[in-house]
Amino acid sequence: MIRRFLFSLIAACGLAPMAALAQPANDDCAGAIELIPGATCTPVAGDVVSAQSIPGTVLCDGFNATPDDDVWYKFTATATAHLIRVQSSASFDAVIQLLVGACNGTPIDCQDIVGANSLEVLAAGGLTIGTEYLVRVFSYGATIPATTTFTICITEGVVPANDDCANAIELIPNPTCNPVSGTTENATASISGLVNCSGFLANPNDDVWYRFVATSTTHTLNVTPSAGFDPVVQLRDGSAGCNGAPIICLAEGSTGVAVNLNLTVSS
Repeated sequence: MIRRFLFSLIAACGLAPMAALAQPANDDCAGAIELIPGATCTPVAGDVVSAQSIPGTVLCDGFNATPDDDVWYKFTATATAHLIRVQSSASFDAVIQLLVGACNGTPIDCQDIVGANSLEVLAAGGLTIGTEYLVRVFSYGATIPATTTFTICITEGVVPANDDCANAIELIPNPTCNPVSGTTENATASISGLVNCSGFLANPNDDVWYRFVATSTTHTLNVTPSAGFDPVVQLRDGSAGCNGAPIICLAEGSTGVAVNLNLTVSS
């Protein structure tokens, strides 16, 4: 029986004063705060406390998010691709929506992969240099989170082609190793939560994906990292499609050390 596999690679209250109840300055699209894209992230503090919104829900990554507490930002594209990064606070499950056009414009993309207290990254591609875009940030749930703060920034750069499982790069098993170059630079999280691997809790916030079809009952996945990279290799069942059930995981827990994951395939 031929089995298909996927594997991902990751680097290792009391009463508030009246002033606090005022709506944020960027509560509405007309008051959107301008962000300047840069080569590196310069975090800008944000808060959705007392924010209000347009009624309805937003379908984002398969989930119906409730934008009852949104705040607005805008930026002018300086490249055809930008990364919108939102670091949420302890109880804030951030949703990022990208729009274009006049206020409350046309939705282009949306990102809601990770949960609260995580870095959510929307990789925006196909942008037009010189065009102004809108960014809407809100919490996923229909109730006010215990913590309402976050930081946001916009950087230049593109994500790897195999950033998501749907675009996993195919590897062909060989008797000898034929190395394929890879990178996790600007990669974003595909599945929320930590991965318990070889006794370590790894954070897959920068995973990239590969796939292969087993041609033998035994295979070895070899990942040789650069000097400062601490690789984690997770094998998942690809027979049911993307993001299949985890099978095995291996990490050495050291930077620059190769990982050799030995796999035995049942017939």
